Amino acid sequence: MMADLPPKSYRSTAQKRRRVVGLLSLLLFIEVACALFTSPYLRVRNVALKGLSGLSPQEIAQTQQTAAKLLRHNWFLAPTSSVRRALHNLPWVRSVHIVRHFPHTLQLVIGTRQPFCRLVVGLTTYEMDDEGVPIRLARSPLPTLPTVRLPQEAVVCGRPLDDIEIGALLTILKQSRIENHPAIADVEVDSERNICLNMSDGMRVLFGQAEEIEKKIALLNRIYELQPNVAKLLSVVNLTCPSHPAGIPRVAYLKATSQPEASSTAHSILLSPRNGRSKIQG
Repeated sequence: MMADLPPKSYRSTAQKRRRVVGLLSLLLFIEVACALFTSPYLRVRNVALKGLSGLSPQEIAQTQQTAAKLLRHNWFLAPTSSVRRALHNLPWVRSVHIVRHFPHTLQLVIGTRQPFCRLVVGLTTYEMDDEGVPIRLARSPLPTLPTVRLPQEAVVCGRPLDDIEIGALLTILKQSRIENHPAIADVEVDSERNICLNMSDGMRVLFGQAEEIEKKIALLNRIYELQPNVAKLLSVVNLTCPSHPAGIPRVAYLKATSQPEASSTAHSILLSPRNGRSKIQG
């Protein structure tokens, strides 16, 4: 028996046993892993999609077709990374979250891009989200949204517009919303990249270049806070230089636009950015 064995023989036998047990454990691990990664029972049989409401039937079908690439793969080895990248390449997909449900279901929670404004380039109108990403050609009917008009440029749905003016326009649309503040109906950018806001109350606001946007927004909000009915007095407010804002009275503007020869009689109003007072300048 073991007690009769010399000490060296006892240690040798114990080491052999440990080696045999380790080898058998490794073989068992490999066997279990092979069973898990090759078993037909653990293949992905169901891909559930959530968050597709608001998409067109064609967009839903294309999203489902992309997600279907996960089917028939092993539940552990399904190519979730490549499918996630493919879904992110769809213009209307903003985020993808994948949840695994053992043993053969994968759930994809899709975050879709929501229209934030209309983007008009030439004769083409797109839906654009709040990150400056064109989503699709504008659908009809579409909820009332502000319109952004840009000079002719290349637009690819799903790729963000990285112009500095786009960032400025999105900032304006997001931050110029306060109580009793008329909505921005239309935003124009001319060929020289000057920004003009057409307010829903009929007043035009000249922002100039995409500079000092925060100051211009604060000044515009301040004007409406001090005089909510400012559009009845002014037809144009010029905030190109926020330290010296100016405006054109509505009567003078109407005379100038209806009678070209009377344009020389039009007056402008200088607005004080501090106290909201104004004075007539001939």
